[in-house]
Amino acid sequence: MEKKFIRFKLAEEDTDLIGWKKSLLPRTFNETINKILVSESNGEIARIPYEFSSPEVAEETDASFYVDDENVLALLGGIKRGGRTDAIKGIIRKHIQYNRENPPEIVSVDLLYGKLVDFRMKMAAREAACAGVENKYRKLCDSYYDGMVTLFNTVLAAAYNSGDEKGCDRGLRQLDVDRIINQAFEENFGPQRVSDEDE
Repeated sequence: MEKKFIRFKLAEEDTDLIGWKKSLLPRTFNETINKILVSESNGEIARIPYEFSSPEVAEETDASFYVDDENVLALLGGIKRGGRTDAIKGIIRKHIQYNRENPPEIVSVDLLYGKLVDFRMKMAAREAACAGVENKYRKLCDSYYDGMVTLFNTVLAAAYNSGDEKGCDRGLRQLDVDRIINQAFEENFGPQRVSDEDE
């Protein structure tokens, strides 16, 4: 299914949504909006970033995203004509409010720190193995960014989906740093070649 481009405006009075949008990590607005709308179309609540500060003065700004999920398209298609922008804003506010009222469990600092150190060391090792690759710097930056976003979202999921601190710790222990890094590098450098020694 082809992606559908959706555009809507955040007006001056939408200071909360403008502040929320600015608080998101770069290049994650589309992913976050899709997560919200997919959850909404399934009668669920998306676990999303919810802490932000609203600007005292905000200017009207455009917001846009792509969507290709059939349930989301059906959800948006069922909104009465002329009401889509207000409906999207209402859905976003609903999911932000839920996350504010039901924050995730606190994660174990030692476990989280260990995963971050592991991620950094293994990324550095992969960087050293990329000598001579065309457009190395750009691909490394993209790989690092993609890996960090996946790592961040996985940590959030471990916290949000657990019923208590022990459950969160279990989720962190199962976090596969190698898989995250391999996926990020494969997306930006292409499939990893297997040498004769590895076969």
